[in-house]
Amino acid sequence: MSTTQVPTIDRNKLNAFIAQSVTDLGAAVHTGMVVIGEKLGLYKALAGSPMTAAQLAAQTKTDERYLGKWLTLQWPGVGCWSRSGNKNRKRLQQRRYQFSIAMRMIGLGLTLVTAAAAAENTTFPMVRSSAPMTAGCLPSAFGRVTINSLGPVESLHVEISGLPPNTDFDLFVIQLPDKPFGLSWYQGDILTNSTGTGVGDFVGRFSIETFIVAPGVGPAPDEFPSAPFPDATMNPATNPIQTYHLGVWFNSPVAAAAAGCPNTVTPFNGTHNAGIQALSTRNFPELAGPLSRIK
Repeated sequence: MSTTQVPTIDRNKLNAFIAQSVTDLGAAVHTGMVVIGEKLGLYKALAGSPMTAAQLAAQTKTDERYLGKWLTLQWPGVGCWSRSGNKNRKRLQQRRYQFSIAMRMIGLGLTLVTAAAAAENTTFPMVRSSAPMTAGCLPSAFGRVTINSLGPVESLHVEISGLPPNTDFDLFVIQLPDKPFGLSWYQGDILTNSTGTGVGDFVGRFSIETFIVAPGVGPAPDEFPSAPFPDATMNPATNPIQTYHLGVWFNSPVAAAAAGCPNTVTPFNGTHNAGIQALSTRNFPELAGPLSRIK
């Protein structure tokens, strides 16, 4: 019968490895604390003058409880140094404390990152438009929009549901949520799947700065001259007009009719022969559409 000799563990090397691992973990997580401080404007606020956690929370519109922990972790080297000559028990207690600090930093980091992400996202619903409401079609139509600010631009994430399956729809940024709609800006198409659900992602300026302007009159391309909505060959002059609403149209009047809706032809697709509006942000005031909330 053979026996296997279990190697002896070098406790000093093991303890040194654990200490170094915890130190490296703490340093890595502390990098996240620096990013969070920069992202939430905490360092910028502190640059002016010293302040308490309560004062910092009030100035940066953050949570005082989490800021207190974040400020504690800004003390250089917390939990990362020890005096030479300490006894083994004291070193073990220090390492346990270091590990506890690192775990708290991870938890705090995740909490603050989640809070920062939530603060930069704006979500709002789209509802069934007036035309299908009047016609009694699309009873389950619904939309959900999430706008994420990326600094110089925004990302617009649109989810639509309760619509006909495998059907093409067109998304516009519009001046008014209902007729006459006003000035409108074509964003792109959203195709529903077999369950009548569709998703579209768009990047652009979707905020309080979204507008259309024409300082003067000039010639325009005549790419689609066919009736009933031929291209205009000259633009009208207009001062800046803010466009804060969203609308979703059937890409085809035939598809709208197949869903039990009117087969009215509208100009709201790339070739100006779309169907009726299916969803809009008419649940918001005409002059205060949801894009105006994105500062």
